[in-house]
Amino acid sequence: MNQPDIYSRNNTGQMTVTSQLLDRYLDPKTWIDGEAILEIGTGDGQYTVEKFLPQLPDNIRRYVASDTSEEMIDFAKKKYSEKYPKIEFIVLNCQTDDIPTGLIGQFDHVVSFNVFHWFTNARKAIKNIFSMLKPGGELIATFCIVHPLHDIYTNLSKHHKWGVYCHQICDSRIALSNHPLQMWETIFTEAGFVNEVKFCDLEINWHCTDFEGFFQALDSVYSKIPDKDKKAYLNDYFEEVERGKAFTITRDEKTGKREGIFRSDIVFVQTSKPSERVL
Repeated sequence: MNQPDIYSRNNTGQMTVTSQLLDRYLDPKTWIDGEAILEIGTGDGQYTVEKFLPQLPDNIRRYVASDTSEEMIDFAKKKYSEKYPKIEFIVLNCQTDDIPTGLIGQFDHVVSFNVFHWFTNARKAIKNIFSMLKPGGELIATFCIVHPLHDIYTNLSKHHKWGVYCHQICDSRIALSNHPLQMWETIFTEAGFVNEVKFCDLEINWHCTDFEGFFQALDSVYSKIPDKDKKAYLNDYFEEVERGKAFTITRDEKTGKREGIFRSDIVFVQTSKPSERVL
C-alpha cells in the first residue's frame, strides 16, 4: 500500500472495525505511565493520531509509528509531525534480518492493527517484534486470520499479462493452511511469546461505498504497472475482486458505481514476552 492520498480517503471501515475490537477486548489499564510504544504498520497515520493516541496516558515517554512504505511515512510526517512532535514516524520492515540495533529491547508495547495478514514471512516478522520488546513487554494486534485478498492475487499471478509482476502479498503457508489460526498460535509460541489471550470475531463486516478507491488503495501492485497499462490492469483487478470469496458486490442504483460488503475472520491477540528471571 503506497498510495496514501487514496488510502486516507477510504480507510474509514478499517478504522471503525479496529476501534470496535479494542473497545471490546482491550483493558484500558493495559497502558502504563512513561512507557515506550512501537506501532507496526501505521499507514497514513490517521488511525494512530485520531483514534488510538487519545486512548493512551498523556505521559507516554515514546511513540514510534512505523511502516514499510516510504510514501506512507512521508505523508504521515507532513500531515501530523508538526502538531504531534512526540510521534516518531519511521520506515521499518520487520521482516528483514536488519532490525536497527537501537530498536532492540526498547518497547513496553508493540501494537499493530490490520497488518499481520500482509506479512509474507510471518515467522520472521513475529520473531523480530519479540526482539524489540523489553522483557515483560506486550504485543497487542488485530489482523485477519487469512488475507482476504489471497485468492485474488493468486489468480492475478497466473494472468498472462500481470503475472510477471510480484503478487505475493501474504504468507501463503498460512493462507493455504486448513488450520490457519493454529499456525498463528504456533508462530507466536515459537517466537517466545507466552500468556496469549485471543478473541476471534467471525464474519466482521463493513460497508465500502467507494469500492474502486478502497481496493485501489489496498493494491500494492498498481504502482508497478506501466502507465499505459494501468486502466486495463484495474479492470482485471476489480473483476477478480468481484469474484473473490470475501466480498459481496452491489451497484448503486443512481450512480451505477460498485459498492461492497467486506467479510473477514478477524482476531485480537494480546501476548507477552517473558520477564527476565531475578537471580
